[in-house]
Amino acid sequence: METLFCEGDWLVKTLQTDAERVDAYRLRHDVFAVELKWVLPTSNRMESDYYDAFAVHFGIFNFSGQIDGYVRLIAAPRPFMVEREFACLMTSVTGFVKTSNMVELTRICVRKNARTLTCRGMTLAQCLYKAVYNWCLEAGYTHMVAVVEKKYYILMKRSKFPLESVGDFIPLGAGVLSGVVMLDWRRIEKELKYERPDYYSWLVNLQDFPQARSLRRALY
Repeated sequence: METLFCEGDWLVKTLQTDAERVDAYRLRHDVFAVELKWVLPTSNRMESDYYDAFAVHFGIFNFSGQIDGYVRLIAAPRPFMVEREFACLMTSVTGFVKTSNMVELTRICVRKNARTLTCRGMTLAQCLYKAVYNWCLEAGYTHMVAVVEKKYYILMKRSKFPLESVGDFIPLGAGVLSGVVMLDWRRIEKELKYERPDYYSWLVNLQDFPQARSLRRALY
């Protein structure tokens, strides 16, 4: 299933080709190996793992074709990283039950020099969440679990995005405070629709869809 739309000067899409995934793995290496030190650097400067074979990959591309942001989803009943690699974060977690309608969001990242950029007032990370939300809505997944930095969790809560922390935030890698959060996508419509109607309208409106398809053909 494809997710594809334009946001300002960026194209947001599910990754379909090996070349797109290679670019994504290189971005992941820059962020998670070099910057955050969550994983060890590799000689080919690509960060990939066991989960990539069955994950759904999303990217946000600028008009030159460079990937500026990335995220992936792992859908139940596939194994989640919070059950394995991030099990250390689960010791204090309460209220987590893995269900068949749940996905895990992992490896979300934005290129360092693109983190202050916005698309129609939204950050590139918010655009990735928009892609994930609409994909889940269409595919029938209602719940999401993720590991996020504490500072990003605070920003999302301030924006009224209904993420809920289910455990303690502890240092990972280079000392970045990180924790497990959960989200019930159904709360988007129940809460954001009324508390932040403009934001909700942006979230559910995939604008310029035909234009995005023509851009994909031109760039790729």
